[in-house]
Amino acid sequence: MVDSAQPLASCGDDAAAEEVEIPAGDRGLVVVDTDRCKGCGLCPTYCPPEVLEISDAINVQGYHPVRYLGSGCTGCAICFYVCPEPGALTVYRREGKR
Repeated sequence: MVDSAQPLASCGDDAAAEEVEIPAGDRGLVVVDTDRCKGCGLCPTYCPPEVLEISDAINVQGYHPVRYLGSGCTGCAICFYVCPEPGALTVYRREGKR
């Protein structure tokens, strides 16, 4: 059984319509809009489970954006709250029995 996920923290209108699947065993998921991210490094610095890192790739603005490592997110949304760029991060948290 796959639990549904709702955006916990998002600045974008498109996040509510996006369907995501959270990896088994994880409580959350981070989606990075790489074109909006300016690679400031705040979110990887403050991410408790350390599941974000600065990418080697360069986005359309010429920055090295953050990338999600693919698993381990707790859905705490600290990354979202420290991010100075609106819409760069969307955090999903697993819904279901607590």
